[in-house]
Amino acid sequence: MQHFFYSLMMIGFASWLTCAAAWANDPNTLAISATISHPASTTNALPTISINGRPVLTIEQDITLRKEAVLPEALKSPKFRHIMAKRKLITPYTHNPARGDVDALVTVIEMVDLSCAQCLPFLKTLDTWIAEQEVPVRHVHVYMPVDQYNTANPAAFYSKVAQYQNQFWAYRTALTEMASVAPELYFQLLMQLDIPRAEARLAAQRHARQYYKELDADSLIARKLKLNNPPHFFINGIHVGEGGVPLEHLTDVLTFELKSRQAEQAVNP
Repeated sequence: MQHFFYSLMMIGFASWLTCAAAWANDPNTLAISATISHPASTTNALPTISINGRPVLTIEQDITLRKEAVLPEALKSPKFRHIMAKRKLITPYTHNPARGDVDALVTVIEMVDLSCAQCLPFLKTLDTWIAEQEVPVRHVHVYMPVDQYNTANPAAFYSKVAQYQNQFWAYRTALTEMASVAPELYFQLLMQLDIPRAEARLAAQRHARQYYKELDADSLIARKLKLNNPPHFFINGIHVGEGGVPLEHLTDVLTFELKSRQAEQAVNP
């Protein structure tokens, strides 16, 4: 019944276009022709409408075509399409470091151990991509230990000291720019951020219980998702990392997701 009324409506629309051209009785009038193709009766698809050979699209169809146009070749395999379609909803805690507009088109949740040497280059890749964008990007950090039994992770612990001095992102950036970091340098890095030594020590002593409680809560998120071997990134829920889209396609997914959201916004503001 829905298709019947839809067809009647479009037939009326097509007739109006054709009559309008005829009534004009002007040799310069644009000739307009409209066709309606009905799908097989066994399907639930709506009829397709064409005007002068060009299809009339629904909003959903238009968005789908625009997204397909910006999908990188590297992500067009059925395997990657399947992974990207299965988005994961992750709700960070209020204690997780975050920057960028909460209403940004793209939200990136990184799950990483700052003591993980092989993770740091991917963090730098992400930072570079974000810096190059002309629109805000939401960026959230969640701690995920390489070794879940290593409860005394100095990189993570001192990043909490930096966080509560409003220096988390500076601390994280400093780590990505260092060629190598010895465990004893994690504390020294706080001094390089102009956090007084005595103040840093006092914060570590007074708030150690809180810091470890927050880090434990973060690591629980990864365990619930059954994730191993950081880093992992979730770009509007699309998983990049082991078990998801491979890390070498991080910027491909970031760019695709931004362009996809921009396409949606252009069609349906």
